[in-house]
Amino acid sequence: CGPKGKSSYERTVERLEAAAKALPDLQTISVVDPANVAYIAESVRDILAHGCRRVTLNPNWGAPEWEEEEVREVWAKGYDEVAEIYLEHFRRGEAIRISFIEDKIITRLKEGYAPCDQCDFGNLDFAVSASGRIYPCERQVGADGPDEEPMVIGTVDSGFDKQRQRKIHHAVKTIPKECRECALADRCANWCPCANIALTGDMGRPGGLLCWHEQTITAVADRVAAELYAEKNRSFMQRFYS
Repeated sequence: CGPKGKSSYERTVERLEAAAKALPDLQTISVVDPANVAYIAESVRDILAHGCRRVTLNPNWGAPEWEEEEVREVWAKGYDEVAEIYLEHFRRGEAIRISFIEDKIITRLKEGYAPCDQCDFGNLDFAVSASGRIYPCERQVGADGPDEEPMVIGTVDSGFDKQRQRKIHHAVKTIPKECRECALADRCANWCPCANIALTGDMGRPGGLLCWHEQTITAVADRVAAELYAEKNRSFMQRFYS
């Protein structure tokens, strides 16, 4: 909603179309939440219809409703519907990009995430808040108050706190043994500190929701890739095998 509770949809669409024309490689980022999860496919289709060809879907990991089985079922169904949209466009010769599908196809071809694919939380990657505090990621800024103090790794005035940076780096790289032994370990985003903090409070320990999510989207992406590869889809082959 816009000011005074009025819908901002029309203005947003108008500006999205203008941006898509001026920036062919424009990428949109949509937050997937239990409140909107039933509309994932509808939202993706609408974004594509207004000229954007790159769509990223980022889950709100902190939503407690994800623990409800029926909510996850709706989520999984939504991803399947998005996969069908992806297939439709490639079969028409339109090589769109949808983040969770593309990422997992690439990890299959590369046999896992490379170190450079992962965020460098608190080292090369960091965010500066309005107060001048430095955080390891923009997602950790929050209200920029006392509660965020443990995640502060320095200030603009004093520079980086090297000791805190090292502590964070060690915690991020300490993935549990059971994750390292998983068949999908190399293709799993268990390294995402922000997701882990939201789910378990421990930046080095993934939660069950992340595990479920990674298995779900990997299966969806593998199905999409298998179908397009079997068809020798020209747009797909050029994108991933040229």
